[in-house]
Amino acid sequence: MDNVDQETLFSPSMWNKRTSPEKVVTNFLKLGEEVTIRARENTKCKLDVPYGPSVKTKYDVYGIDLPNDAPIFVFIHGGYWQETSKNVIAFPVENCVSEGIKVICVGYDLCPNVQLRDIVLQIKSATHQILHSAAKSGSRGVWVGGHSAGAHLSASLLEPKWLVDEPNSTLLKGLVLLSGIYFLEPLLTTSYNDQLKLDSKEARFMSALSVLHAPVPNLKAMVVVGECDSPEFIEQARQLTKQLCSYMDNVEYILLRDSIDHYSMLENLTISDFPLTKRIVKLIKGTFD
Repeated sequence: MDNVDQETLFSPSMWNKRTSPEKVVTNFLKLGEEVTIRARENTKCKLDVPYGPSVKTKYDVYGIDLPNDAPIFVFIHGGYWQETSKNVIAFPVENCVSEGIKVICVGYDLCPNVQLRDIVLQIKSATHQILHSAAKSGSRGVWVGGHSAGAHLSASLLEPKWLVDEPNSTLLKGLVLLSGIYFLEPLLTTSYNDQLKLDSKEARFMSALSVLHAPVPNLKAMVVVGECDSPEFIEQARQLTKQLCSYMDNVEYILLRDSIDHYSMLENLTISDFPLTKRIVKLIKGTFD
């Protein structure tokens, strides 16, 4: 397969059936900004909590008026590790908060200002701080999820050594992985690698589950993709699900029909009766019923 085809396979906007590739991205970012502004107006929140030294290593906490023992959903934005921010990603906030779930939207530094392995370390630092805070407040548990590159970063937490070393890892209940890219070697021949600057060795090492070599007990995972996502993203979701089943006891794979694409999957999380909204809420709340 030539580079043009590879580029298309890793460009989710090319596969939506609603509008042009350029417009679907523009609309997504515009809606994300509007949704985030609305979430900040309609929910009690604490913005820009620092977890690292840089401007972007901050997170926003929504639902701070919920009970101390409320479950927490940590959400990590996508953008191929080189674009967007926590300021356009609050799609699940209002529906989760209305169901008694706190939401934390995490920001991080972007390539090429940092390397991908630095971003993974930042996400682990953010999660460590959130788990520590959750333990102090008496939260019933923490779920971590992300979209696109954010799903990859969420899956990076499945490192046995990190889980063993993390003092509050028992509070981590599971992962929600939405339309992610997990295996990075095919990116080497695409323009996305211009900013990532990965070589073969680094791409293999930074691929999801590259360090997963032992069972991960007591964790659940939900892997989701839309039928109008890129065929490569759909295949990677299936591959990841199969691999997770070798290490985890509770893994769920969902292919969303009805022409759901890479972007509408998130956009529709603002709708309370959207199947994925209901599934996420049920998954998180069901852990504690």
